[in-house]
Amino acid sequence: LERIDWKEQAFFRYGQAVSDLVTLGQRIRHYRTAAGLTLDQLGDRVGVAGSQLSLMENGRREPRVTLLTAIGTELGV
Repeated sequence: LERIDWKEQAFFRYGQAVSDLVTLGQRIRHYRTAAGLTLDQLGDRVGVAGSQLSLMENGRREPRVTLLTAIGTELGV
């Protein structure tokens, strides 16, 4: 077996986390658009700016669990 140093392991974990955020964002966008809501409309309902939701949908922000719960409730997920 080839030995992987800690820097490579950290990069892999970081890459996986980014991939997970992108997937989460895609799912939020899917359910938001299926519900016929704009970013600003959903943002108003869950208490954040539409621009913050956009960052989440694009995998650039990690939402708090409480925010994810509010988004899920609003979108019926």
